[in-house]
Amino acid sequence: MRYQHTQPAHVIRVAMALALAPMLLVMVLVPNAENVPGSTLAILVGVAVILAATTALFWSMTITVTDDELVWHFGPGVIRKRVPLADVASCQPTRTSFWNGWGIHWSPRGWVYNVSGFGAVDVRLISGKALRLGTDEPEALAEAIRDALGHQRG
Repeated sequence: MRYQHTQPAHVIRVAMALALAPMLLVMVLVPNAENVPGSTLAILVGVAVILAATTALFWSMTITVTDDELVWHFGPGVIRKRVPLADVASCQPTRTSFWNGWGIHWSPRGWVYNVSGFGAVDVRLISGKALRLGTDEPEALAEAIRDALGHQRG
């Protein structure tokens, strides 16, 4: 392993906590209230479960560079991607904007994978496809990818 770094998803954690806290409070207090339909509680529980699962899935993002591949995963690793280094043409540290957002989504600059902050590395594949990996260590990640590419193509 040449490089490995886990970035916590501070924004996602805070946002989910702010969303979950009032729901949990309502779920605790509502069962004692009269005239509240059971479906209301069921909806709150369902939304809370979805928010909790999303928080767990996107708790952090870990990026690993080995001699052969670039791998990244969110949280416990259920959502995982890998690219063989033989498919990587280049990489460049960059900054994202608020509009690029967090999570996993397509943008005009390719697929974005990000959990927090605005640091990132743009990775261009030999096929012409691009992806953007969010990281709080863009220079170190780009250097690790370049070193691995140099070693591999050496």
